[in-house]
Amino acid sequence: MIDRIRDRKPPLPNFGSCAVNPSKGSGSHMSFDWGIAAYIPLHRECVQWDWSGDSCIRYDTVPESYVRGRRCNINEDRSDPPYCTKTVRWSEVFIEDTLAGPTYYW
Repeated sequence: MIDRIRDRKPPLPNFGSCAVNPSKGSGSHMSFDWGIAAYIPLHRECVQWDWSGDSCIRYDTVPESYVRGRRCNINEDRSDPPYCTKTVRWSEVFIEDTLAGPTYYW
């Protein structure tokens, strides 16, 4: 910046010179990916069934997850994929083909 001011140029370069996508291997080549996913919230699943009493006697807690490339389809008392509640979108940003931060879901 100081060199630019000394040479009587603006302190920052043109935006256009920063907006071009540099060549691979330069350390700043960026790309992205995005899509849809079925959202499956935290839920309990039966892991041990009492057949004589016709009830579940032991549950496991399953953490929230996303099924990429699938829409959540809810029909009366069933959902596909199982336990999904809605369809969301996701995006990822990559720098030099390496994921730059967590996947963003909305």
